[in-house]
Amino acid sequence: MATVAAGPDEYRKLDERVVAMWTITGMIGSGVVLLGGLAGGTALWLFARVSPLIIIPAWLILASNFLLETRWLPRKRYEATAYRIGVGFFEFRSGLLWKTSVMIPMSRVQHIDLLRSPWEQHYGLATLDLHTAGTTKASQKVPGLEAGTAVRIREELIAAADLEPVDSPDDTRKE
Repeated sequence: MATVAAGPDEYRKLDERVVAMWTITGMIGSGVVLLGGLAGGTALWLFARVSPLIIIPAWLILASNFLLETRWLPRKRYEATAYRIGVGFFEFRSGLLWKTSVMIPMSRVQHIDLLRSPWEQHYGLATLDLHTAGTTKASQKVPGLEAGTAVRIREELIAAADLEPVDSPDDTRKE
């Protein structure tokens, strides 16, 4: 699903498929922790005779985290994340409790990477990584973009930042 076309200075949403990807990766990460907690708690109960009154609340906390990571957080994270490209700047906002808004002047952009993890490839998504001049916070990742949209945004930002495009090694264009 491609992002909805937005006019200048309008916020654009990530591709909605990122919710499914974040749900699956949340299941894996918090599932490992949940299973480890179940195994550890069972071992403590059986071998160390730790009271179930201690173990069961810990299991409930881990199960609550699993539900949070897989049911609630991916959709809320999607709703809280957006970006916009304005005249001379790129802005990215995200965060549920700790809200962040990063505005990058195009004059500070050094180069832009296009990243695709195996999960992103599976879902047809990509992450843009904008590198800026400076040392602190000199990179801003924009995850969850439809792969074709990410390429178009990268080209748009390269043109706006007046950077030289670099051909990829497999580029077959003739000069």
